[in-house]
Amino acid sequence: MNILFVTHRFVDPHIGGIERITYNLTNSLKQNGYGCYSSYFEEYKSDMADENVFDGTKKISEEHVFESIRSWIIEKNIQIVIAQGSDESVNSIMPELSKAVKSVTKCKLIFVFHTMPGFEQVDLNKNVLLYRIFHGQDFIYNAKYLLFCFFKPIIKKIIGSKWTMKYKLPYQYSDKVVVLTEKYREIYAEWANEKNLDKICSIPNMYYSQANADKKECGKEKIMLWVGRFDDRSKRLSLALEAWRLLGDEVNEWRFCIVGYGMDENYYRSYVEKYNLKNVSFEGFQDPSKYYEKASIYLMTSAFEGFPMVLLEAMEKGTVPVVFDSFASLHDVIDDGVNGFVVENNQLNTYCSRIKQLMMNEELRARMSCSAISSLNKFSSDRVIKKWIDLFDNLLKE
Repeated sequence: MNILFVTHRFVDPHIGGIERITYNLTNSLKQNGYGCYSSYFEEYKSDMADENVFDGTKKISEEHVFESIRSWIIEKNIQIVIAQGSDESVNSIMPELSKAVKSVTKCKLIFVFHTMPGFEQVDLNKNVLLYRIFHGQDFIYNAKYLLFCFFKPIIKKIIGSKWTMKYKLPYQYSDKVVVLTEKYREIYAEWANEKNLDKICSIPNMYYSQANADKKECGKEKIMLWVGRFDDRSKRLSLALEAWRLLGDEVNEWRFCIVGYGMDENYYRSYVEKYNLKNVSFEGFQDPSKYYEKASIYLMTSAFEGFPMVLLEAMEKGTVPVVFDSFASLHDVIDDGVNGFVVENNQLNTYCSRIKQLMMNEELRARMSCSAISSLNKFSSDRVIKKWIDLFDNLLKE
């Protein structure tokens, strides 16, 4: 059986979450005898990109989706097309994508929504609005969010219909919508203004295990780690920096490593300089694997997530997570107090207390580190790929 993945960007696992998830799924499918192909709109990739993971790749334009996809479905004998969505570039092409798929017999279209349904509401949060007004990188951003502040109720009503279509198009034009946790099925349906949940199923992200349940914490250093994109609207590194500042003298023996890049970097560096924060290092755009190996504590401060790969990757290396309770899939991964800490969203004092608790108790860190590793078995590639194969088989029987 041959599978075609449609993504916004070239599938480079070092660039972003959707790309890494697609890369992992492709590798697992190929190990199970599937042929895998890739179509994408934007050729954005790093020097570390793997050019050979797919049996074939093709860059396409949004103006010629039907012709490009249909010709490749026929040429490569594609049975399943998987649209990897979350942003409007993939969501909006669903009518043309569906037209191409349906023009070929025995081909099915799956749409995967790779973030938290309803995440758009974050843009209307007061703190986000104020941040964008005072720290936005250009005039358009500032003007846009200033208008949001003054006309929030009206704008919310106007863009509400646009948000609905973002969810409704994939629902209407795909054969199946996949979300990342069972908890997102009903939420997605509500945003799409649809009542039938049968068309929506859940499959979590997978990871490739390089550890095992018997592995003990070893080689760990007094390092607190944050990994992600420098975008305070969604990732909120500012909260992690504020936590580091509030911990003050408690962190003298510890280092805070920040791995990532993005448009808000200058703001974060200015914050570190303004408060003279010690032992903070910006590591830039890096493969985070070596940092997971050494770090003892992993901070996740996101305003929303789908099913974050960085969380699984950190835990797989025995790095104990402290996470704000800002997305439902978190509870599929973390058992509070066992393999990590879950803190009520925006409760920074409690967040600092949990970090301090881990810093001051090496035995607790070691115990939770082992629990973090062993708890990930349910997300192993062997288990998750079975869910995908079952989905393919069931769709092709219809």
